[in-house]
Amino acid sequence: MSKHVENRDIVTPGQVLYEGADLEPGNGTYARNDKIVAAYVGSVEFRRDGTVKVIPKQGKYQPQEGDTIIGEIERVGPSNWNVDINCAYSAFMHVNAAVDEYVDHDDDISQWYGMGDAIVAKVTNVTKGKDVKLSMDSRNARKLEGGRIVTVPPSTVPRIIGRKGTMVNTIKNATDTEIVIGQNGRVWINGEDIDTAAAAVKKVADEAHTDNLTERMEQWLNENAGQTQEVTA
Repeated sequence: MSKHVENRDIVTPGQVLYEGADLEPGNGTYARNDKIVAAYVGSVEFRRDGTVKVIPKQGKYQPQEGDTIIGEIERVGPSNWNVDINCAYSAFMHVNAAVDEYVDHDDDISQWYGMGDAIVAKVTNVTKGKDVKLSMDSRNARKLEGGRIVTVPPSTVPRIIGRKGTMVNTIKNATDTEIVIGQNGRVWINGEDIDTAAAAVKKVADEAHTDNLTERMEQWLNENAGQTQEVTA
């Protein structure tokens, strides 16, 4: 059993990612004999649940159970919310998965989350029909107040986080900001120097395929922190 690639490597369709029986194919991969193979171009991820997946380099987010995402409320119903999660599929969250207290059928659930609110939520289920269920039952789940959200290709999220959080912590420390990263390619930034932090996130996403990126970003942040940056979300 052996890895043929490492986390965050960019892979191509048909490329062997892993050989052996200890891991299972996840989204964007398939089994061929005793090998796990990439189904399309993207960034490989060896997950703690024992699966291997490929996150598409381009295109919309492919949801997977257990993912933490940043969503935007786009519709409030009598007992659930429809949530935009940067995905081609429908995402919804029932009030029972979002609110601890008893909710009467006459209650206006927009008192908790209203149109346009940004939330951090967890993907709890993806059906065969590609309906996505969300929940606030997670220690990271909350409504996001203020700040700014920038969007990056979902495949670049592991690089923005960095090994053991190195990259995102470098950006946070240099800009005195709080940063929340959704696996759906949305990044929320709030704090002292939002402009530079947002520009740094975009720069990492643009250069995710390059070597020595952490060291180059440290130098870039030293030169640019505190200066106004123009960023397109």
